[in-house]
Amino acid sequence: MAIVTGYDDLGRVETVTSYNSPTARLTENVVNQVAYVYDGWRHVSIEYQARGGAVDPQTTPSVQYA
Repeated sequence: MAIVTGYDDLGRVETVTSYNSPTARLTENVVNQVAYVYDGWRHVSIEYQARGGAVDPQTTPSVQYA
Protein backbone atom coordinates (compact mmCIF):
# COMPACT_ATOMS: atom_id res chain seq x y z
CA MET A 1 0.00 0.00 0.00
CA ALA A 2 1.16 3.52 -0.77
CA ILE A 3 -0.14 6.92 0.28
CA VAL A 4 0.65 9.84 -2.01
CA THR A 5 0.09 13.54 -1.31
CA GLY A 6 -0.49 15.86 -4.27
CA TYR A 7 0.17 19.59 -4.10
CA ASP A 8 -1.09 22.55 -6.15
CA ASP A 9 1.11 25.30 -7.64
CA LEU A 10 1.10 27.21 -4.34
CA GLY A 11 2.32 24.22 -2.31
CA ARG A 12 -1.04 23.47 -0.69
CA VAL A 13 -2.22 19.90 -0.23
CA GLU A 14 -4.61 19.15 -3.08
CA THR A 15 -5.11 15.38 -2.76
CA VAL A 16 -4.21 12.52 -0.44
CA THR A 17 -4.55 9.18 -2.21
CA SER A 18 -4.23 5.61 -0.94
CA TYR A 19 -3.24 2.92 -3.44
CA ASN A 20 -3.43 -0.85 -3.04
CA SER A 21 -0.02 -1.28 -4.69
CA PRO A 22 3.35 -0.17 -3.40
CA THR A 23 4.24 1.69 -6.61
CA ALA A 24 1.11 3.92 -6.79
CA ARG A 25 1.37 4.20 -10.56
CA LEU A 26 -2.00 2.94 -11.81
CA THR A 27 -5.17 4.96 -11.32
CA GLU A 28 -7.25 1.79 -11.10
CA ASN A 29 -5.39 0.91 -7.91
CA VAL A 30 -6.85 3.89 -5.97
CA VAL A 31 -8.42 2.64 -2.73
CA ASN A 32 -9.62 6.02 -1.44
CA GLN A 33 -8.89 9.70 -1.88
CA VAL A 34 -9.40 13.04 -0.15
CA ALA A 35 -9.34 16.24 -2.23
CA TYR A 36 -9.31 19.88 -1.13
CA VAL A 37 -10.57 23.00 -2.94
CA TYR A 38 -9.34 26.39 -1.77
CA ASP A 39 -11.05 29.79 -1.84
CA GLY A 40 -9.52 33.15 -2.76
CA TRP A 41 -8.13 33.57 0.76
CA ARG A 42 -6.28 30.23 0.52
CA HIS A 43 -8.62 28.52 3.00
CA VAL A 44 -10.15 25.11 2.36
CA SER A 45 -13.65 25.75 1.03
CA ILE A 46 -14.63 22.21 -0.05
CA GLU A 47 -13.33 18.83 1.11
CA TYR A 48 -14.20 15.66 -0.82
CA GLN A 49 -13.76 12.15 0.59
CA ALA A 50 -14.09 9.14 -1.70
CA ARG A 51 -14.05 5.88 0.24
CA GLY A 52 -14.16 3.56 -2.77
CA GLY A 53 -11.80 4.99 -5.39
CA ALA A 54 -10.82 8.40 -6.71
CA VAL A 55 -12.71 11.64 -6.07
CA ASP A 56 -15.32 12.62 -8.66
CA PRO A 57 -16.63 16.12 -7.82
CA GLN A 58 -19.99 15.24 -9.40
CA THR A 59 -20.72 12.23 -7.14
CA THR A 60 -18.30 12.22 -4.20
CA PRO A 61 -19.67 13.38 -0.83
CA SER A 62 -18.24 16.71 0.30
CA VAL A 63 -18.18 19.18 3.14
CA GLN A 64 -18.30 22.89 2.40
CA TYR A 65 -16.75 25.44 4.73
CA ALA A 66 -17.85 29.05 4.98
